[in-house]
Amino acid sequence: MVNKLVIVAAVAVVVIAIGLGVGLGVDWGGSDSDQETSNITPAIIGDSVFIRITNNDMTDEDGGNVRSKFSYTISEPGASFIAIHFASFDFNRECTMELTDENDYLVASYTDQGRLNRGNFWAHHVEGDTLNMLVYCVRAAGDNKRNFVIDEMVKGFSDNENLETLTEPDQRTDPQRRLRAEELFPFDLDRHRGLALCGGDDSNNAVCFKDSHPDEYNKAKAICRLKIAGKGTCTGWLVGPNNLVLTNRHCIESQADVDNTDFQFMAEGANCGDSKTKTAGYDVYEGAELVAESFQKDYALIRLVGDPAAKYGFMEIDDRVATVGETIFIPGHPVGRAKQFALEDTWPTSGASNGRCAVLDVGSDNCGYSFAYQSIQYTCDTLGGSSGSPVIAVDTMKVIGLHHCGHLNCDLGNLAVPFEGPGIYNDIKEFIDAPAPQTSSPTTSPPTAAPKTPAPTTPRPTEGPPSTNPPTQNPTVEGTLRCFAPKIQIQIQLDDFAAETRWELWQTDPPRIISQGGNYENNALIEEEHCLADDGVHYLKFFDEFGDGFCCGKGFGYYKVWYNNQLLYHNNGETGTETEVEISPQMVCLEVFFHLTLETDRFGVETTWELRDDSDSIVGSGGPYPGAFRLVEESVCATSFGTYTFTMFDSFGDGMCCDAGQAGGFKLYRDNEIKIESTGEFNYFVRYDVPSIGNAEIIAGS
Repeated sequence: MVNKLVIVAAVAVVVIAIGLGVGLGVDWGGSDSDQETSNITPAIIGDSVFIRITNNDMTDEDGGNVRSKFSYTISEPGASFIAIHFASFDFNRECTMELTDENDYLVASYTDQGRLNRGNFWAHHVEGDTLNMLVYCVRAAGDNKRNFVIDEMVKGFSDNENLETLTEPDQRTDPQRRLRAEELFPFDLDRHRGLALCGGDDSNNAVCFKDSHPDEYNKAKAICRLKIAGKGTCTGWLVGPNNLVLTNRHCIESQADVDNTDFQFMAEGANCGDSKTKTAGYDVYEGAELVAESFQKDYALIRLVGDPAAKYGFMEIDDRVATVGETIFIPGHPVGRAKQFALEDTWPTSGASNGRCAVLDVGSDNCGYSFAYQSIQYTCDTLGGSSGSPVIAVDTMKVIGLHHCGHLNCDLGNLAVPFEGPGIYNDIKEFIDAPAPQTSSPTTSPPTAAPKTPAPTTPRPTEGPPSTNPPTQNPTVEGTLRCFAPKIQIQIQLDDFAAETRWELWQTDPPRIISQGGNYENNALIEEEHCLADDGVHYLKFFDEFGDGFCCGKGFGYYKVWYNNQLLYHNNGETGTETEVEISPQMVCLEVFFHLTLETDRFGVETTWELRDDSDSIVGSGGPYPGAFRLVEESVCATSFGTYTFTMFDSFGDGMCCDAGQAGGFKLYRDNEIKIESTGEFNYFVRYDVPSIGNAEIIAGS
């Protein structure tokens, strides 16, 4: 007969393990080799549910004549977050899906093939218990392709939710199979678990230490919370200036993991007394590549997209043996909570004499991994999700270990992989110490094999062999050319398909190319200044292989041209296959000069404007401006010195602010004097009288 006490004990072990969030046997990808694949995983912080939502399930919200709008809302009361998995995503450029939270805060925006253009992906996590999906399409585009299939959803656990009901997160093969004990306790089942609270939880919200421990708080800005494949969580941190994040390999072990992870910086509580689950917002970065990883040393090094190190700083490694008794602290995101500091330690055998976390021992225990290194041991409180946290020496504010597991016996301490000796540093120093990778901003020198331009016709330059040599330039003064002849300045902002676009600047006498460019990286910003040989006519030409210019479906480009410091053009990159603009001294305004700057809301395609003189003739107009939150500049040269009428329109009737986005507004200058400064709060239109002397006045609106 089986001993009932044994059964009860075994069940209790399994239930406790589930409650603690230890490795849950999820197939997170990685190597197929048995020795290189761990069944220890990130802490699981949500329940996975299979669903099926497609574009046919969305509600048609009409949206007006300019755009169509479709919506679908997922509501899971009590959920701490919602994550959705797209089995397929296929939009054309005229359609965009936005994911917003319960407060209509924009979390993510996708078009084409979605996140990283993969078609099959986990979307960015949406905090709270409500996820809104909104699809917008430009009606004039005709074929609005907006196909998608959502096949899985994760509902985030509340902080105190009992995890006993959790079934295996990877339900694709067997949705109802319960977790086995060996899946809950990887490696040596008698000794190790993925976390350890030693006594009461002494950790607290990071913001609690902002004033009392400013050095620790500022250093920990480089910490990020990893939300992995919908349901997993760990901690990572920026190491060195090259935007590299270090975490555990049992958190990130493949490029697929990198692609499906949100790297969330400054996920902190707003106030010390806030719930540990509550964050005041955060910045999300994408992972670019898995640079290095080791199963035996349990580390993964990931390069991020963008430059978070410039904003949050980074941590440095102290390549030395830890000293028993030295004071440490461990910032991280246990159980996916807001950033916590394990800074104080009340466990009786902690080894500290001042109530602070300290190194308990340096020994050979290494969480069951076969590789021999001297693990750093401590009783600072950690939980599942703390994996990947840095162990920081307070005296130097440098990292001496990478936290990766806990002990069943707190007197033996929780464990970190060291950096010194056979530890991690020698493996990764070549990446940390290497020169920072080049940014996406290209040089403006002409390409070596730029296609030749078709010969312009009179009065444009006549046919002749174009020269790619730029003209001789005068010396620069404080970064700006001092010219003894006319000066031209060009600024070009490209979109997400920059490789399609090239440009050329021509002079007419003799006909030749002054400058040209192409083969840029996506979203490149090109800025050039040239002293011209004469005051003749010049031409700026744009070519786009795809024929859609560099605005507005995928990224929002523009170009600006100044002649003798006066803005002649600020156009939105709507160049088509080929566009040519004239640049000449005759275009410089010598009479009444109007300059308009405006920032659109989320629906710039609804915004237009016009300027009329005192005879009610239209002397200038602009828009619509496809895209969201775009900064636009326009200029008008007029001849009458009387009072003008300026009108801003919104075709949808909600103005430029605020229901359709957090941004919007405009300013109008007359002869460099500001006349109108508006936040864009109107309905269908607002109209002003703009005199030569004094401020403009509203004369009509709705």
